[in-house]
Amino acid sequence: MTEEQVQATQVAAERKREAMEEGKVLTWPDLVYAEFLSAVFLTVVLFVVSLVFDAPLEEPSNPNKTPTPVLVCLGISSACRRCSFTLTLGLRAFFCRA
Repeated sequence: MTEEQVQATQVAAERKREAMEEGKVLTWPDLVYAEFLSAVFLTVVLFVVSLVFDAPLEEPSNPNKTPTPVLVCLGISSACRRCSFTLTLGLRAFFCRA
């Protein structure tokens, strides 16, 4: 190592020591490293889940029949069959805005 690299390492170590004495946690590299590992782990988990489970796809579309947009919008009609009429209309108006 060159003299400048040694001096830069000593300065960084001194800053870290001072921050720890004050009760602070440095965001770089400690926090960023933990967030990076979490993101990699989540990506791997989602990749494995996508390989194991198939997507719940519907039948192929029929070009001769256009679905009603309200019924398609987020599947609210099927989810709200047990809801009251007013709540169903409110949810449709909220989620199915054009």
